Amino acid sequence: MGFFSNFFSASMDDPVDIEPFKIDETKIKGVVSKNTLGTKSNEYRNYLSINTKCLRIALSLRQRTMGKASEITDRSIEENPIGYYFALVESNLRKLSNSLTEIGTVLTLMSVGGSDIDDTMGEALKRASQIFGVATESGTDTTGLSPEEKILAYSETHKIALEKLQDLHQAGCQMEMPDRSLRKDCNEMLSFLREELETAKRLFG
Repeated sequence: MGFFSNFFSASMDDPVDIEPFKIDETKIKGVVSKNTLGTKSNEYRNYLSINTKCLRIALSLRQRTMGKASEITDRSIEENPIGYYFALVESNLRKLSNSLTEIGTVLTLMSVGGSDIDDTMGEALKRASQIFGVATESGTDTTGLSPEEKILAYSETHKIALEKLQDLHQAGCQMEMPDRSLRKDCNEMLSFLREELETAKRLFG
């Protein structure tokens, strides 16, 4: 996160040092599988709810600081580091949300003996996208993989997104905002992100 140190120097309120994640993909698979059977279902739903709230704020902040364009270019990185930061947070929150949705979809299909995994997943993810308002792609290529291999691939995406969000949370706690309204909303986003990271640690750590 050396890039951010050039821009984000002032400390925000109540910075939090959360220990790095040490998450095993197989543990994510096991926890999510148990959640589909009702174990820790309330905490799992809360985890998704926190993710959704945090994503909405990150999306709003990215749009306010970068406009509606979501692409990250060398120019935007150089000229607009704050917009670049919010775009990174939003991107990784989407990957986290999508990977969990995809893991859950595969597990559900496996539990009911679904045979056409890819086609059924496609339809299920379209519905999930409408509900959560997020894209269905996690950035994980699972072409030709078995259902079990798909879960492990999505779990790896989930783990990587959590690790990146950990770094982004720490960088955000040191970021100096240009105006009061952005600072207020950024603090709210960081609060949700902190809660999400702590919940993930309880569930998967």
